[in-house]
Amino acid sequence: MSICTTWLSEAHLNGANAIIQSHLVKAIALRGELEAQRIKNNLIDGEIIGTGESDFTKGNVEYEFYHQGKAFLLVDVPGIEGDEGKYEHLVNCAVAKAHIVFYVNGTNKKPESKTAERIKRYLNRDAMVYAICNLKGKADSYEFDEDRIHLEITHKDLVDIREQTRIVLEEILGKEILASVKTVQGLLAFCSVAYDDQDHSSIARSRHTDLLKWQNGFLDQFGCKSHMRQFSNICELEQIITSKLISIKDDIVESNKKKLIRLVSNTIVDLEHYLRDHEELTERIRLEIEYCGNAITEKCKGFNNRIKQKRRLAMNNLFTDMSDIMCNIIREHLYNKSRIEKEIGNCIKTRECLFTKEIEELHRNELADLDKGIQTALKQLEENVSRIRFQVHLHKEMQLDISLKTAIESANINLMEIGGVAFQVGSYAFLGFTLGSVVPGIGNIAGAIAGAIIGIVFSVLGFLLGGKETKIRDAQKKTREAIEKARDDYKIIFQRETQKFLDDVKTQKIDPIKGYLKHEYDNMQSVSHILRIQLEKINLTYHNLKSTPYGSI
Repeated sequence: MSICTTWLSEAHLNGANAIIQSHLVKAIALRGELEAQRIKNNLIDGEIIGTGESDFTKGNVEYEFYHQGKAFLLVDVPGIEGDEGKYEHLVNCAVAKAHIVFYVNGTNKKPESKTAERIKRYLNRDAMVYAICNLKGKADSYEFDEDRIHLEITHKDLVDIREQTRIVLEEILGKEILASVKTVQGLLAFCSVAYDDQDHSSIARSRHTDLLKWQNGFLDQFGCKSHMRQFSNICELEQIITSKLISIKDDIVESNKKKLIRLVSNTIVDLEHYLRDHEELTERIRLEIEYCGNAITEKCKGFNNRIKQKRRLAMNNLFTDMSDIMCNIIREHLYNKSRIEKEIGNCIKTRECLFTKEIEELHRNELADLDKGIQTALKQLEENVSRIRFQVHLHKEMQLDISLKTAIESANINLMEIGGVAFQVGSYAFLGFTLGSVVPGIGNIAGAIAGAIIGIVFSVLGFLLGGKETKIRDAQKKTREAIEKARDDYKIIFQRETQKFLDDVKTQKIDPIKGYLKHEYDNMQSVSHILRIQLEKINLTYHNLKSTPYGSI
């Protein structure tokens, strides 16, 4: 095994050291440039202050920071003084999840009435609200020593502005929501903290012509940034945040609980409002259903009376006609027994067939008239209900609370379809009625009539004395008496069949219609019942939430 050893000369070592030193110098220089660039890039404070652009904040901007080991999220929302309609959903979204809300009044005056109303609309979720009156003033406003003692001394109108702001907001939000009203000199506060760890200004390079100039001016007047900070009153806002660290968890729970209580309370009010409207609608429709049912009942009474009357008349005509025809048969064929039997049999069959057709035609005509009357009543009911529903719809469009309407629309719920009565006359399949066997067979009765009459005829011929005319009159008299007795016997059966027909009409036609109307009304009452149950449950939830200790749920 051979070993190859290479020895480096002193000249080689010196050359290598020179190369390393050259690269090291370049690396150090590059690092300095990178650090300078990093510092320069970090100079972003004040970039969006007082740019002059209306509604500079175009969306919700979130800033996350930590204090004493606690994480906080500050959400900056668009201003509400101007036309903020296109940003309304952003403001609502931010306020809905906030536990503390700072309303900054950026002018030296109390909030405008329109602005106050917007605050009321946005801040309805029971988050604690701190109002901040941001005072204006540049360095030359604090030129003299007496101008740098306290904000209230320098800014003569400060107390009035703060009091007016408190009165306006308390009247709208309520004392339990408005925690306090603070005043701060925002520009001075910013200038006092816009410094890095090396005590150099951290104001963005783009704002050196104004903000940096003002910062230096303030520093010249106050002498130190600590005095600037203290005079600006920003410390009071810091104390609010710091105080919340102690009870932050309980405060968050309580804030969420208040939001929930408010939402539950609003839901109760909305449900009670809807329940009243629904019960009013139900009562108005009940009266229409009752009116329709009475109309159908009257139609049915008229139908029953006509059926009874016309059937009785048809039956009387049947026996009267048979009596006349049989008397004629006796006159024409007095001594011809087989002919009398045949003619009487033909008479009975013919009259029975005609009688059956007459009764069936009578039933069809009367049922058609009854159907027409029922259809008219139902159509009137349909029109009346549609009119009522349209009136209610217009009322709801005008009166329904925005929050409830929005919730309903977002849930895709149609108020008019909940328990509504959507009458469609054409859907009544049960209006069809099977006529069935509604005419009793008269064959047995008629056969008995024929046998009785033939027996009468020949008993008259065999035992009565006198001429032919006398015998005919006596036979006809006995025939009429026999037919009259048969009519009395048949009347009982016929009346029973008439009542059975009327009962079938009631069972198959009238009762299903009235049952359907009652079912629709019961459905509407069921909705009221469900709403009452839900109201009871929600009220119980509301009272339970109200009774829980602070910071618990």
